[in-house]
Amino acid sequence: ELIRKAYENYAYDNLANDVGGSLCELDEPPVNDLLVKHSLILYIRVTEKAEEEALISRAQSSPKPLYYRPAFLEEQLQQYLELRSLEYAAQVDPDDFCSWVFPRLFHSRVPRYEAIARPHGYTVTSHEVAAVRDEQDFLDLMENAIARKADEPQE
Repeated sequence: ELIRKAYENYAYDNLANDVGGSLCELDEPPVNDLLVKHSLILYIRVTEKAEEEALISRAQSSPKPLYYRPAFLEEQLQQYLELRSLEYAAQVDPDDFCSWVFPRLFHSRVPRYEAIARPHGYTVTSHEVAAVRDEQDFLDLMENAIARKADEPQE
């Protein structure tokens, strides 16, 4: 629907849809199947510790609502309650919880991102993305990612 609207309502020939990290949290294979059918999946792998720390620091300094897998949330919430000596979830400071949980969420998502990208998409590094300055750079990035995957041995 988003692709159709982008084309029909805005005359976009190309659309970059940043589904963000929460896509890997959904246990909805039809959603992934739909995206695979109608788009190109691009996973941006953070390759340097300093970049990872900067990403985590940004998320901690400006927390935003996040989607969590129910089992992950339950486990992390229990740990947080114990750590902060709280009795129940209503006592939780949402911003503090988001800041505390984000590094754990980030690391838990990496294998999930890779599991989507490996069979269905392409992987680029955060370093490569940081070098993109214009449309041609982006197209070159995509061309290189596609070529790199084509050169990988098939499993």
